[in-house]
Amino acid sequence: MNYDKYENFNEDYNSQMIKYKLLLESKSQIARMGEIVVSSKEKPIVGTTALATCFGIVFYDRQNKKAYVGHAGPSSYMQMLHTMVSMLDSSTKQIEYSIIPGWDNYNHFGNKSSTVNLLDVDKNPEYSMRVALKSISRINFIPLKFQLDIREGNADGNPYYEFAFDANTLTNVADYLFFETNNLIKKDTNSKYKY
Repeated sequence: MNYDKYENFNEDYNSQMIKYKLLLESKSQIARMGEIVVSSKEKPIVGTTALATCFGIVFYDRQNKKAYVGHAGPSSYMQMLHTMVSMLDSSTKQIEYSIIPGWDNYNHFGNKSSTVNLLDVDKNPEYSMRVALKSISRINFIPLKFQLDIREGNADGNPYYEFAFDANTLTNVADYLFFETNNLIKKDTNSKYKY
């Protein structure tokens, strides 16, 4: 099914963007805290939002153009990682992956008891997850071959990270999908993203 690009609406910019956002939402699966989403033909867009003390985990099966996104809590990241690995097809030989520390983790803010110290390798969840993936012999895990557009959001003064992309085209859509009328988003009249 072909949809008009958001620029074709005869309305002001915010109204156009809101309609485009709603259209993208109908094609999206966004992982909330503790959830894993998997792209499908009907819903090829996957991502997550509100990554603060949590971790985003992305698996991409390039051969099947299938993406898995998990939103792992600070105390359940290894469990989620193993659950995501168990969801992969038994014939899968190679998976591209990325582990995205939440805003608090990346920026070392917050109470040290609730925010991990990424400089302490023994207590670094990102490092621990990478080591765990390397120990899985049946699948070759390699870094993502495409760039995720990680954007910063803010809810009542609490910053976080979010991202969203189309598993079929590897197009980042976070700016459109998470559009809010108070965001200052540059209008892209040459958007490649069409639904």
